[in-house]
Amino acid sequence: MLDAYERHPDAFTSSAAERAALPPAWWEKRLAPGDNAADVVLGAFIDATLAGVVGLSFETRTKARHKATLFGMYVPPSSRHAGLGRTLVDAALAHAAARPGIAIVQLTVTAGNTSAQTLYERCGFIPFGTEPYAVALGGGFVSKVHMWRRVGTDANVRGTKAQTAPGSRRSSHASPDETVSVRRAAASDFAAMWPIFEAVIAGGDTYVFAPDSTREDAHEYWFGRGVTSFVAERGGSIVGMYKLIANQRDLGEHVANASFMVDPAIRGAGIGKTMGGHCLREAKARGYAAIQFNFVVSTNEGAVALWQSLGFAIVGTLPRAFRHLRLGFVDVHVMYRGLDDIAG
Repeated sequence: MLDAYERHPDAFTSSAAERAALPPAWWEKRLAPGDNAADVVLGAFIDATLAGVVGLSFETRTKARHKATLFGMYVPPSSRHAGLGRTLVDAALAHAAARPGIAIVQLTVTAGNTSAQTLYERCGFIPFGTEPYAVALGGGFVSKVHMWRRVGTDANVRGTKAQTAPGSRRSSHASPDETVSVRRAAASDFAAMWPIFEAVIAGGDTYVFAPDSTREDAHEYWFGRGVTSFVAERGGSIVGMYKLIANQRDLGEHVANASFMVDPAIRGAGIGKTMGGHCLREAKARGYAAIQFNFVVSTNEGAVALWQSLGFAIVGTLPRAFRHLRLGFVDVHVMYRGLDDIAG
């Protein structure tokens, strides 16, 4: 487990040093639980060698005893892509379901960890919110996506219908079959755009904005002079946004530039691709001949793959141009796409 804390400090609240300082008895207690232990750790083995772990923590408070929390999910690089992650999560869910009174399992996953969130969603977990500034790391902050799912056979749980607290965003997962629409952003949309902006930049892994950038910074970015912004909606909630501007002035104004943000709680749901297609058509309608992305962080593999699927090509790479808050200096791609094939 110490290897996990060292390799992925953004995924765990405790640091490797804090875990290393714990006495052996602390670890042994988790590895030798009784039938009603508050914490349980499960292991996956290949030829008697430990190849992955996952933990469950059970609530002891009377009003919360129906809940278990999945934690510490880790498969080392040498054992990945063999289905162990799914096997571990399924085993944890089965263990939770076998515990009398357990109705739900919850977890958190680092915002932007698309592969992990996709795994959990395939296992039936539903995102219900994003906690910004959840973990302090390397002078910045990492957001956490909160997820949950039902276990067991008792479906009579009151209050599971999505509710909207005053001033908060509705969970876009309340009705997963709802379609996504894209429209021009209005000034009144900024209240819903700001939490998405804040959550996206909190990790310091995709945008140049510092994690503590202000609402004023965000407003200028989306509604500043010469900026045309659009929002994506699903089920009446704003789930993403993009902006479209000229990449250069005067003799370079025939090429557009665009920037996109999707609520980290619902990445992987096709919101980015929907907005990307809308952007191509909108740019063509506005008379642009092409779109150029000036600053696509190379480690943002999901974004790179998305833009390539929409016809963008990497036309140049800037070495060590982005100071990733977890990985240090990483390369940045310039990506380009002509619009001749887009219907006017």
